This record gives sequence, structure tokens and C-alpha cells, in this order.
Amino acid sequence: MKKNIFRFVFVVACSVVFLAACSSTPSSSTIESQVTKFIKNDQLYSVLSVEKTNGRKVNDNEYIADVTYKVKFKMGFPAMVMEMQRQANGDFSAQLQAVDAANELAAMFGRFKAGDVKTAHGHFEFVKTDNGWELKHA
Repeated sequence: MKKNIFRFVFVVACSVVFLAACSSTPSSSTIESQVTKFIKNDQLYSVLSVEKTNGRKVNDNEYIADVTYKVKFKMGFPAMVMEMQRQANGDFSAQLQAVDAANELAAMFGRFKAGDVKTAHGHFEFVKTDNGWELKHA
């Protein structure tokens, strides 16, 4: 009897794992955890929340998730620009990348101050792999 119960539990557990791996769309928790890791920037801001608001299946192997997230800035925009320039350390290419990143942040959040909480929205593409759904990095 115990052998049959163990076999039943084993079969159910394997089925759950198999079905999760074969999911036709990524779960909200998968989307939210992977987006959090992707947007995380401990030096500039804290990620307060990430929420999937919508999504659409492109095909069997691609999914686009609409996500809203809130961040709390640790430094203001002027200080952030100065820090990015300092980190570029005179490297012209790195300085150009810093300017691009600063402009992108300004376009998304405006001229923020330390302690400001801002909300942003984004579209994130996920691809189905052998290991489940993964965020496709641009």
C-alpha cells in the first residue's frame, strides 16, 4: 500500500513539473521575477514592485508581457549623471554610453530627486526554452 502511495505521489509530482515546463505562456510570477532581475540597479534605485498587467502570445515560443513597475531613487538626476561620468573615467565611449543611459532615464522618469518613487511601463519579450520561459534581453 505504501509503495502505491509513493508511486502515485511521484507520478503527480512529475506531471506537475512536466506541465509547468510545457506551459503555453509564462506565469505572472516568472515574468515578475525575471523583469525584476533585469531592471535591478542597486546603486541608482530600489525596485519596489513589478506587476504583469497584460500579455500576448506571439507564437508557441514567444510571449510579450506588459509590465508596470515602481522604483525608488537613491540619488537625484544630477548626482546620477555625475556618478556615471565619474565611472566612465575619461573613456569617451563609456561617456557616450553614460549620456545615452541618462537621457533614457530622463525620458522615462523625468528629473527625479533622491527618494522619489516613479512608475514605469514596459513591454518585455519572453522566449520558450528547454528550461521554461526566459526573458529575451535586448
